[in-house]
Amino acid sequence: MGWFCWAFLATTCWLGPFAWLEVVEHWRPERIGVIERNILRIALHELLMETAPPRVIIDEAVRLAQRFAGVKAPAFVNGVLDRLARRAGRL
Repeated sequence: MGWFCWAFLATTCWLGPFAWLEVVEHWRPERIGVIERNILRIALHELLMETAPPRVIIDEAVRLAQRFAGVKAPAFVNGVLDRLARRAGRL
């Protein structure tokens, strides 16, 4: 595995659950759809690895949610990623 794969696993396995617990206050993890969870995992990894500006990362995640998830998913994804980016000091 390349360094990118290991970095992705590290951020999604170790940092991801802790970030979720702080940001998604009134949601149990099983209530969040699989597609939404995976979109958030990818975007969280990109935010932590600083691969692109945070607004671009959030916009791409919202577009993925619009295309592949439910009607309310884009607003949910936007809210979660905005809070994560602010807590990480990226916005």
